[in-house]
Amino acid sequence: MIDQALKVVGLVSVLYSAYRLYDALAVWILPSVPLTRYQKKGRPYESWALVTGATGGIGLACAQELALRGFNIVLVGRNVDRLEDARALIESECMRRHKSDVAVRFVVLDAASSSPAQVQAAVDDISDLDVTVLINNVGGAPASSPPIGPLRNLAAGDVDALLDLNARFMARLTHLMLPILARNGPSLVLNVGSLATEGFPGLVMYSAAKGFVKSFTRALAREMKAEKSPVDVLYLGTGEVRTNINDVAVRSGTPEARPFAKAVMDRVGRAAQRGMLEVTPWFMHAVQVAVAGCIPERLWFKKIRETLEGKRLAYEEKARKDDYTDDAARVGA
Repeated sequence: MIDQALKVVGLVSVLYSAYRLYDALAVWILPSVPLTRYQKKGRPYESWALVTGATGGIGLACAQELALRGFNIVLVGRNVDRLEDARALIESECMRRHKSDVAVRFVVLDAASSSPAQVQAAVDDISDLDVTVLINNVGGAPASSPPIGPLRNLAAGDVDALLDLNARFMARLTHLMLPILARNGPSLVLNVGSLATEGFPGLVMYSAAKGFVKSFTRALAREMKAEKSPVDVLYLGTGEVRTNINDVAVRSGTPEARPFAKAVMDRVGRAAQRGMLEVTPWFMHAVQVAVAGCIPERLWFKKIRETLEGKRLAYEEKARKDDYTDDAARVGA
């Protein structure tokens, strides 16, 4: 009798493990699900996607991919010239590849310093649009603080700015956009996360803020399901991506922003369809997460400390070169 019970327990364990493995690999082994669910009557260029941090890197790449998939775009950033450049780039690519017009608008907002009233005014300005996709991408380190360094070296203002840039702005914008997204649903919210949620030395505030983003996303996704709201919410697990900001001491095999954004758009439809709370769209990033969860803490800590120390030194060297170039330019002028 005991032997039979043990066999049943063993079989159930094997089947459950197999299901977990299939569930983890499904977004890569099953065909991608197009995002037409989030387009008005399935027709292109009638629905809008709003993307923050959209003047470069992952944000701009996601905006480009969404435009090619039939969404009009609202770009959110703090630099007008770069927003104009991003709009021109998206419009020209769509015309060149699809021979069709895409509407692109932009909103000027500084995620690290915008007041609640300014965010509210920006949302009011686009409330007439059929926005069905929100990508909360903006994040990183404000210009006033070093990209990597110990918490004790941060000014009090930098602590607040890091929270504003990586967490508070995202929460405020999502809170204000939810009624619009629900009205226009089915809709999709994608919150860009980071492997730093594991807790990276030298990135304490960034790690903490991204941990907030992850918990916020999972809680909101469950709340939308409980309310039977037509808004899907997903957390994007993101490892290192080569961008205009993250361009020093980048490891071999690190994806560029555009291939990463394409992987995002290819994976999130299936993930939302399966009711997942989070998805890691780049396969090797998922492997890194799995490995980090299996190796002893001392080995993980040693590796991440060496990696981040190398990046810190590379950033400092880049800053010295930039200062030297600026000084030389001033002398030449």
